[in-house]
Amino acid sequence: SVPKSSFNAAVDALVKLLTSQCHFSSACIAKDISRLALLSFSTTSEVVIDFETFATFFQDADVLEPLIRSLPYFGQATATGTALQRVKDEILTVATGMRSLSKKTILVLTDGKSNTGVAPDTVSQQIVNMVPGINIIGLGIGSFDD
Repeated sequence: SVPKSSFNAAVDALVKLLTSQCHFSSACIAKDISRLALLSFSTTSEVVIDFETFATFFQDADVLEPLIRSLPYFGQATATGTALQRVKDEILTVATGMRSLSKKTILVLTDGKSNTGVAPDTVSQQIVNMVPGINIIGLGIGSFDD
């Protein structure tokens, strides 16, 4: 599990990456976003927003920052594969606003060690097979000991 302080630092970094606070234009994602979905996870997960809701209500960076800062902290185990399964089943769907011709990227903020639930590599491969061209990027936060 990621300590609360590391989670808060990751949220700060995500805000900078996804909003106008990003000072490196090539690394800023917000300028290219037309739809965004957010899911927070630990042992449990919560879909914070899906693509359709984002497209309807949250395209303004002034609204996006409070949304990112509202991501729940669970502080339990790290079920990365289970979270990716939820992304596959509940977010990467036409019903929740995914568009077939758009570029797709899954950004996973994690402590880097999935220690419960479904194997992340299995679900990642299922996602890649289901959504050709999708990028899955893992960003490590905090530290862990084996």
